[in-house]
Amino acid sequence: MSFKSILSVCALAVALVATSGVQAQEQEKKEGEPGFPVMILAVLDTNAVLTNAKSMINIREQMEKYQSVIEAEVEKKKEVLKKEEEELNRKRTLLAPEQFAEERKKLQNKAIAFQREVQEKGAKLNQVRVEATNKVGEALQQIVGEIVAANRITVVVHKQMVAYSIPGIEISNLALQVLDQRLPAVQVADPNK
Repeated sequence: MSFKSILSVCALAVALVATSGVQAQEQEKKEGEPGFPVMILAVLDTNAVLTNAKSMINIREQMEKYQSVIEAEVEKKKEVLKKEEEELNRKRTLLAPEQFAEERKKLQNKAIAFQREVQEKGAKLNQVRVEATNKVGEALQQIVGEIVAANRITVVVHKQMVAYSIPGIEISNLALQVLDQRLPAVQVADPNK
């Protein structure tokens, strides 16, 4: 028997024991009696929810537009710097060595400032993406909390940590539906401001 098969059998056994144990505990446990709390498990595929959520798709579309604008600006500035460098190289024989060195230094400083600007724009782009994504994450966390409370769930496990589960304990689709209704879009802040 392979390791994966053993894990699957163990997961199935745990699920069966948990569900039958829950039913038995609910029948046997009376108000005020000591004992372990009833454990109700649920599985959440956070990656699938965040990949398929309307708000995340909306964020990705906005980010692509912002990135396209920034890339176009960067390309224009690259072209300007390239033309300035070509012009300086044409003047090389016409300028005194000291003057050429001075002009070369100015162009290098422009290039360094341009690189810094590109890095800052990239950082700002990432910052607005993270801020928008965090809004979705916070909404999802609240929704999962509501699902947990409404269904008396005691433990939510990330699907990536589960080898096997029965379909009835997965709350991903429900969480996605509520998230899409409650937060269909998120306005991403303009990284150019």
